[in-house]
Amino acid sequence: MQLFIHGSRVHALEVCQETRVSEVKEALSGLEEVASEDQVLYYGGLPLEDDSFVCEAIPENGTLSLAVRLLGGVLTLINAHSKCESELLSMYRQGSWFLGTCWQSQRSNS
Repeated sequence: MQLFIHGSRVHALEVCQETRVSEVKEALSGLEEVASEDQVLYYGGLPLEDDSFVCEAIPENGTLSLAVRLLGGVLTLINAHSKCESELLSMYRQGSWFLGTCWQSQRSNS
């Protein structure tokens, strides 16, 4: 079974019926120079689970899209918007933080 993967380039991979998505990611890690744990493969706009079989989710000659997970999160936001750092940290520690509060407080202080 042949698959096409659209990443930084288009790759054609030959896989068998028992191939798992995680094995496709391993093959792509050398081609795309991205670690397999940082890859997300999509088919039809939906992410594929690592433990699923390729033949269950993708038809013959199907095209997958490769995306790369990005680093980031609260620390990136705090560095970018230091005015509300203490407010964000306290809400994050409580487990119920909302970005709108930070934006609202910045607008009212400006």
